[in-house]
Amino acid sequence: MLKSGLYGPKGRATKNIILNTVIPDFDPVSPACIRDRRSRIKRGMTSFWAQSATFLLNFRIELRLETIWCRAHVLDDMKFKIPSILLLLFSLSFFSCASAQTFTTEAIIHQPAGSSITVEVGNQTESAENRDQPLYSGDDVLLYLPAPANIGFIQSPGGSVETVILAPAIRADSEIEIIPIAMMEFGASDRIQRVILSIPADPSLQVIKSPSMQQLRLNYPGVIEILTTWFTNAYSDRITELLDVKDEKKTVQYLKNHSL
Repeated sequence: MLKSGLYGPKGRATKNIILNTVIPDFDPVSPACIRDRRSRIKRGMTSFWAQSATFLLNFRIELRLETIWCRAHVLDDMKFKIPSILLLLFSLSFFSCASAQTFTTEAIIHQPAGSSITVEVGNQTESAENRDQPLYSGDDVLLYLPAPANIGFIQSPGGSVETVILAPAIRADSEIEIIPIAMMEFGASDRIQRVILSIPADPSLQVIKSPSMQQLRLNYPGVIEILTTWFTNAYSDRITELLDVKDEKKTVQYLKNHSL
């Protein structure tokens, strides 16, 4: 009886009466109710996207303004720092160059770059290139790779000092003005052998334009290592290992003391 009252025709009629009494205009499946729900959903979604777009736009504007503000402050700070940085770099470069270029000396080429012939220079013997019959003895020929740079000697009252001139091949027995930039100290059988690294004072002969040891290592990495390998192997009978490399200031001081 209860079941037929709830779910039978009379039960449905009673349900409709109750619903119409509580909410007279409510019909969940009526077209008007469906349109109203869709309209509310549409208005809600439109409001959501509008608020989201407004938020994103405001955030982008704030981010843009903050970026412009930061850039303005950075540029404002840098306009005072850039001249100081440039002045510092110029000063370091100027004094580094000046420290080496204040001293020049003369050197005589003993072995040109790319040559395996080692001949005496000066008035002691005649250059091998000028001989009528260019026959070389065992002392003339270096039984190793050709010289990677020009090898010569700096003459001074204290004795001659060997130097390596970083430049294209220069004719043997030529006298050239050089700028010392470093000094390599090798351990020899009975003493320390010093080799001066130098570049020509003539800018037209300068292939390597670094007037200091620091710039040589920075701009031309491997030069000192190549020369070390060559000297320790080409003259393995009297040179054992590289002990130290002095900078241009200590090199100039050594040459000044050596010339006394």
